[in-house]
Amino acid sequence: MKHILVVDDHKDVRDLIALILDGAEDYQVAKVECGEKAVEISKKKRLDLVIMDVVMPEGIDGYSATKSIKQHSINQELKIIMVTAMGHDMDIRQGIKAGADAYIVKPFSPVELIDKVDRMLKSLE
Repeated sequence: MKHILVVDDHKDVRDLIALILDGAEDYQVAKVECGEKAVEISKKKRLDLVIMDVVMPEGIDGYSATKSIKQHSINQELKIIMVTAMGHDMDIRQGIKAGADAYIVKPFSPVELIDKVDRMLKSLE
């Protein structure tokens, strides 16, 4: 079973992504609303994939959370997909520089999300 963490400040988006992934494979999906919680969980639990928003109203943003998560030794193999409305070239470059393995711009296609998740997780095998 693959462990996925969805990080987005909007409950509807977290629930939508979890619903999309629920029928796809043998995934266990957890959801949190902020970057701080994502970093905290990633230090305690082995995750396979994080789906990370960029803009969060309080605390650290998705770029900072991604960088922190990737720096922790337990997460060397962890994959991060940024799913965000921040779609300019500069935003994408900043996400990749922070450690994101893929970048999807909202609104997104469920098929595109499932495809990227499957490819990221298959690369871990």
